[in-house]
Amino acid sequence: MSGRVRMYAFARPSIGFINTITLRVAIAHATVAATIPYSPHLMSIESPCIDICKFDGKTGFCIGCLRTRDECKSWKKMKDKHRRTIIEDRSRREHKLSK
Repeated sequence: MSGRVRMYAFARPSIGFINTITLRVAIAHATVAATIPYSPHLMSIESPCIDICKFDGKTGFCIGCLRTRDECKSWKKMKDKHRRTIIEDRSRREHKLSK
């Protein structure tokens, strides 16, 4: 019976130690998350997709949003700078599509 008590006494601190670490990590994560201000301006640039998704055979642009297939597929992974470039290029693409 004394063997059981010793095993229980040995196992108990290690469980408490793990719980203490888990609690400290959770508190640290909550603290960091609470310090980041929410702002709708920090959100990514929204997709210009208007759910038409038909691609012109000559230019390769979607007739709805004027993006290429590759741009549509990789939109979520793109950085905002690249997204902005695509959106700002819309008038040139529109002109090219109308030719």
